[in-house]
Order: sequence, then C-alpha cells, then structure tokens
Amino acid sequence: MKLKIAWCRYNTETDLIGENKFGGVGSRVGFLRMLLDAGCSITIFTEFCKNTEKIYKKKRKFIPSEFRWMKELNYEPEGMPDGSYDLLIIDNSSGNLMFSSERDSNRCRGMLRVNNILRNYNGVVFYFQIDPYLPFIFNTERISRHFLINGLRFGTPIELLEGKRWSIITDIPYKKGRKMLRKFCNNNRSLYEELKIPVHFVPISSFQIKYRRFISEIKKYPGHFLTYIGNFRSGRRAKKLLQYYTGSKFFDTDIYGDFPEEFINRPEFKNVRFHGQIVPSEVDRILNDSVLQVVIADSYHNRTGHRTTRFLEVIMNRCIALLDEDIGWLYKRYYDFPEKYIISSKKELLDFVRILKNIGYSGRKKILEEQRSIVLEKKDYIYGSDVFFRVYQYERKKYEENKKGNLVERMKELIRQFDSGKRRGDDTVRKRVLLFKKKNYKDKWHFNDAREVLWDQKI
Repeated sequence: MKLKIAWCRYNTETDLIGENKFGGVGSRVGFLRMLLDAGCSITIFTEFCKNTEKIYKKKRKFIPSEFRWMKELNYEPEGMPDGSYDLLIIDNSSGNLMFSSERDSNRCRGMLRVNNILRNYNGVVFYFQIDPYLPFIFNTERISRHFLINGLRFGTPIELLEGKRWSIITDIPYKKGRKMLRKFCNNNRSLYEELKIPVHFVPISSFQIKYRRFISEIKKYPGHFLTYIGNFRSGRRAKKLLQYYTGSKFFDTDIYGDFPEEFINRPEFKNVRFHGQIVPSEVDRILNDSVLQVVIADSYHNRTGHRTTRFLEVIMNRCIALLDEDIGWLYKRYYDFPEKYIISSKKELLDFVRILKNIGYSGRKKILEEQRSIVLEKKDYIYGSDVFFRVYQYERKKYEENKKGNLVERMKELIRQFDSGKRRGDDTVRKRVLLFKKKNYKDKWHFNDAREVLWDQKI
C-alpha cells in the first residue's frame, strides 16, 4: 500500500541524526524508514533541527551513507498538507509541554505551526506516542487557557480534534499497557477518556536494530565492571539503585548521571564511583567498555508494558544485561529472554558476578553473543508495515463512516428547516434535498450531491 503521508513533530524541530540512536530519534528514524521501505511518500511539514537540515540540503553523493535515506523524504517546513494526503502523523517528543515559561518562543512557535496544520486538515490523524509517561498534547488546561502568541489562540482540543479520526500509534505490545496509556499520557484524564481515542500497537523498536551500526568488537579487558547510566528521575529509581548499585570491594561500580549530593554521600555508596552526567554520544563508548549492567526502570514500565531503550543500548554495545524482575517479564514475553538473566536481589547479582569471574573472556563472549542473537531474531520489521497498513485501513473506514454519519445529521437538519418553513430555497435545491431523503441517506453518489447542497446552503 503506497500512502501519501504528512508528518509533523509537535512543539520542536525534527531530529533525524541524534546522538542517542535508541531513544526517541531511533524510534522516529525506524518508523520513517519502515514506511519508506513499504513505498510510502512522506512529507515533513515542520522544521528540521540544524544538524539534520545541514545534511539534508547536501547533494546525495556528499551525504554519509547512513543518512542518505533522508533524501527520500519531502521537506516543506512552510507548506500545508492538502486533501491529497491519506493521513497526518504527529510525532510526540520528550519536551512536549515541558516549558520553562509560557513564552518559550521556539516551542510555542512549533505548537502554533502544528495546530494551524490541524485546523486546515480533515482526515485520519495518528499520534505517534512511544513513551506513555509523556502528557497527551491536546490537553484542555495546557492549550485552551494558556499560551498566547501575538493575540492568536492556540485552539481548544475540540477545535483541533473536530472533523478528524484520531488514534494513537505506540510500540507497547500488550493490551493492558495500551489501556494504561490513556491514564499516563494526559494530565486531564476525563477529557481523554471522553474522546475515546483508540490505541494501536505497531512494532517499531527492532527497526532501530535493523538500521543500527553496531560496535563490532568485544573488549577483552574492559575498563569498567558494573556500570549504570541514567538520572535520578526525582528519586523514582533510588530504591533499585540502592538494591543493586551499592558496590562491592570485589569489583568496580561506576554510576553516570545527574544525582543530588545527599544521595551520592550516602554510606551505602562508599565503594561506588560517581561521574556526573554525560552527553548521549558517550553512552556507547562507556557501555562498550563495561562488563555488566543491571537494567532498571521506573515503576510505570511494569504497569504499562513499556520497554526501556536502555536494554537495547546495553546489549548492542557488547555489555552483558541483567534485568530487574519488575521489568524482566516484559523481555521474557517479548524477546523470550532467558530467566537466568533476570534477578531480584543483590545476592543474585553477586552470584552472577562470581560466575563471570570464573568463566573468563571466552565465557563472557558466549553470553554476549547469546543475548545479541535473541534480540536480532525478533525481526518485527518483516511485518511491521503490514500491521501499520491494517491499522490505517481500519481507521480510514471508521473515518468515512463518521463522516457519512455527520453528513446525514446535517442533511436531516436541512430537511427539518425546509419542512418547518424556516429555510426557503429554489426548486432545484428542494428537489435535491428530497431525493436524498428518498434514498434513505445511503446512496454514495447522493452523498457527494448532498455535500454540494450543504455547502451552497452554508450548513
């Protein structure tokens, strides 16, 4: 199926380069390339970020091979999608509605741009939502009462949702998780539940693996043993860090991230080295130079079925991954990840470390190859586009049904006005209205005729 797709990123520029290939950029690039491989035509209607635009504007032969695929995209940062587009995809971003002030000019400008596109577009809209913890963007409190630019209102959710068929595309594979998504992605839950926006699973994550340049070498003598890369997350991961990363005199423990002094100075961390926050481009190098990481996540990952991208980063950078039991079930079900790599206590971690010490480099290499092959065998990209097209066909059908339903109601109102004498038209208009009534509102040709009548009568 060759679809013509309009693509926007909400509130900020579109990044297709990104230093962190497994986060939002990896999901975005994977999704776009999946659609391009399936023969779709895609036009980006919001601005590229500077590094992406710089590469995109070069001639193809001067672009590095890993980015040449971008030339298959159309780029119209000042254009508007017309009626020829089959659907509009709005890409969520981690900075959505996280404002330092109500006049954060770049983000406000981006929001206004996408909202103007929405006002001028009627059809199927997919909201690309990977992380369930981010807020639903069309939130009454955030949009309708705040943010004014030169006196222009952003528009209420009803104004932006009306006349469209909205649904959410996500990489969360479990029904329970997709149901929970409604509760997590909107600050105003009652509005979201009232809209009854459907949530669909489309496998995307393994596209990040398909197009990924892997670090090929397994280091025989890595510089770090147990390594954690991440942030304090307002203390949401403190319990798990205290469970696994308090260190030991038998092996090195290194923690990279932004942590408060009072947490760093706790006596439990006397054998731990804290290094502070690092730039995303350093993540691959540090993981490749480490033996082991215990992958932990916030509690909502367990409740929603949302898989953390850290899991892929660890394995693809030739670092052994152990999973905390709270999220281990996700990977056991989705990747058939062996239970022997899922732990629940510091004792189980220490037992695994003893095994690593005994088996040496050759044994560690076998574990790394086993974990990597498990991930690579999950080839969702073979059928990912098929799933997407089935979702689109379903939503397109629903959109056409709703459109016809709205048309019928408007025609019935016009007929009531004619019958009551509130509206008078010439004989031609009256005949067309009565013919539509006679056909019991079902004939497809008469729907097109009815649209002309409604337009002419300004209904």
